[in-house]
Amino acid sequence: MSDNSDSADDTVGTDLDGDPVEAFETLGHELRLAVVEELAARQRASAWQPEPVSFADLRAAVGVADSGRFNYHLNELVGSYVEQTSEGYTLTPAGYEVSAAVLAGSHAGSEVGPVEGRLDHDCHICGATLRGHYDDGYLSILCPEDGYLFGNTVPPAAVAGRDIETVAAVAERDLRRTVEDAVDGVCPECYGGVETTLPADTLPRDTQQTEDEDAVPARFECDRCGLTFSSNAAGVVLDHPAVVAFHHDHGVDVRERSYVEVESATERVTSEDPPRTRVELELGDERLALTLDGDGEVLETERHGG
Repeated sequence: MSDNSDSADDTVGTDLDGDPVEAFETLGHELRLAVVEELAARQRASAWQPEPVSFADLRAAVGVADSGRFNYHLNELVGSYVEQTSEGYTLTPAGYEVSAAVLAGSHAGSEVGPVEGRLDHDCHICGATLRGHYDDGYLSILCPEDGYLFGNTVPPAAVAGRDIETVAAVAERDLRRTVEDAVDGVCPECYGGVETTLPADTLPRDTQQTEDEDAVPARFECDRCGLTFSSNAAGVVLDHPAVVAFHHDHGVDVRERSYVEVESATERVTSEDPPRTRVELELGDERLALTLDGDGEVLETERHGG
């Protein structure tokens, strides 16, 4: 057995006390944003591999004749958003994220919508045809009888030139990734640690509004930023290997299955101490049952029929 005495604590050190106001104020000039976008475009073109750009080449690409003026604004970016090496300038991860947000339209002044239309899915409560409504960066899934079912933020770039069905699919995929990250213990907003509670003592917004009494709510709470949101128990297991295989065996790609279809799963609390929740999914004449503990971990799976 190897001796790990010299690395008993391999936790990465953190220093998250920087001044975010100062960092964002640094971007408050169009020339600085132009530098960030130019470096990001070069990085994307090189498969995300940062390739240093010389001062002269970067200035020419941005189109600034005054060398002194360009040098001043470039130096303001160095440290937070741009890294300077002996070979030239590259973006920091923070700089790349800024560029991505600009391209996605996730900034003040981006206006797309409102857009609304029929979706190719029926309400799991009443069977009515659902509608999607997008406005001000938010996509809502609506039932004409039962009202709001669920929704998610969608950046303007994901909406422009696309129909409402495609926008809804983008929102559902992002929501699915959000829940998957939270189940794995990672906050989708700040990357802090997330605690899962199943069953939760409060219902998520969609089950409260639709009065779906059969749903078992799971709550996710970040210990860093305080983000708290909910899902039904079926959403917790959507990416579990047993669930993915169950769908695949029936010719269904679970990634293409609507979130509202998954919500039709049977959910019930089978034990309060210790907390246990049972989720059952049905396809054809076969059922898949999963037992989850209070942290949302799958303890047991069973398949019946078929």
